[in-house]
Amino acid sequence: MGSFMPFILAAVSGLMTAFAFPTVFGGFHLPNFGFLAWISLVPLFYSIINASPRRSFLLAFIAAVIYGGISLSWLYNALTEYGHLSVAVSIGILSLLIIMMAAYAGCAAMLASWVEQKLAINRFWTLPLFWVVFEFARNYTPCNGFPWGSITNTQYAYLPVIQIVDLVGIYGLSYMMIVFNLWIAGVISGSSPTCRSKKTVVYVTALVSFMLFYGWFRLEHVRKDQASWQSMRVALVQGNIPQSEKWETGLEERQLEVHRKYNAMLDKSGIDDLIVWPESSYQWVVPTDIDKLPSGHFGLADFKFDTYLLMGALSEEKDGNYRNSMLLLDKNGNILGRYHKNHLVPFGEYVPYRRFLFFARKLVAPIGDFMAGEKKEPLFTDNFQIGGLVCYEDVFPEISRAMVDNGANILAVITNDAWYGRSSAAYQHLAISVFRAVENRRWLVKAANSGISAVVDATGKIISKTDIFESGVIVSQAKLSDKKTLYSKYGDFFAWICFGIAVCIMAAGIKYDYRRN
Repeated sequence: MGSFMPFILAAVSGLMTAFAFPTVFGGFHLPNFGFLAWISLVPLFYSIINASPRRSFLLAFIAAVIYGGISLSWLYNALTEYGHLSVAVSIGILSLLIIMMAAYAGCAAMLASWVEQKLAINRFWTLPLFWVVFEFARNYTPCNGFPWGSITNTQYAYLPVIQIVDLVGIYGLSYMMIVFNLWIAGVISGSSPTCRSKKTVVYVTALVSFMLFYGWFRLEHVRKDQASWQSMRVALVQGNIPQSEKWETGLEERQLEVHRKYNAMLDKSGIDDLIVWPESSYQWVVPTDIDKLPSGHFGLADFKFDTYLLMGALSEEKDGNYRNSMLLLDKNGNILGRYHKNHLVPFGEYVPYRRFLFFARKLVAPIGDFMAGEKKEPLFTDNFQIGGLVCYEDVFPEISRAMVDNGANILAVITNDAWYGRSSAAYQHLAISVFRAVENRRWLVKAANSGISAVVDATGKIISKTDIFESGVIVSQAKLSDKKTLYSKYGDFFAWICFGIAVCIMAAGIKYDYRRN
């Protein structure tokens, strides 16, 4: 292989993987190319099939930088337009994030190569483990985690493929996808007897067959099962308030009216269960020691039925600290429950590593850093229990799981993706939300300020959705369930098993090195 060919192959993998994610390119929303993710890493894995640890790291790092740079490019708009940072600083921050994310992929490839050198265990068996471990690590670090670019997210539209996550979570599906890519690369290369062996063929065939057979079976079973679940009617209001007007003094009443007019329309349509407004849709700060808001703000008092309103607002503690909150109100404005966002956005709601990143302080809202919530408890009514997720908390599977484990029988996301303009962000965000529904077999409703608002059923099917940057309302049936999946009960046990095996392998490699020296 020529000296430049491995780098070209790594770049091809980066491009293919990037476009496997929901993508807006040149202002045009591309068709779904998620199927590419099953072969997109083949060029990269082909180029590192016999590469040294250092070479493996470099090539995997290059591929990850390319796909990360394309799939996360939407962050640039938030940094410059709303963070008011210079072009140079914005590019610097975005580049730093992409480099950190790419290093995880590089480390997975490097360690698999290192183990192969020390213990003669072919990287076909170890790279999927290390990939899962580092993808799992991204869920928690840096800055409390940013798992946005998981390769699993590319599969949201392929319902038979994603049903397996109710057993092994997204990391189990990631494992299968990496195994398949590696196997194809090994077969093509001709220099990997392991990938051509009968044992490996049987293993890969069994793995993919189980995923698909389970997917078809589970899909049909859940479709039939949810037909008998308790029903409710839900309305999702998308106000499409321009981000430049958010929190502008004097515009509170006008922005409230945008949402309130839809409530009036819903009264005429007979909506009688739950109305959901987006994140920070209520523009007045709500002290945590009050239990009622003016009923006239919401236009629900004359509703014929007991309708509940779920909305986003800023809460203020007695000590002056602020929280990004979700409030549940009855039609008279009584606050029945509060959920304070647990997982804050770095640079948007607080500045991590403040001593070193002093230049990023502009990104934080004028009121200063937010306080994170401490509890992951549903909001309860007499008829249903809402697992609330604020902003991008649906990116973190453990939060949804905790809500379900604590009794939630429906998941509700309130968010605002207007920060990111007409980019890939809202489309990728919806793709991620689909997995929270499937993992826990809960219907998920999502109200977004500028879109995409959506209703997702327990199989991951998107029942209804809006487009971006339009105002409107979705009225839909939703279903309630109290059943728990294996994932709901035991979480990311598959990722922890991979972590345990990886640690043992690394320990064996270190021990071998020590004895040899």
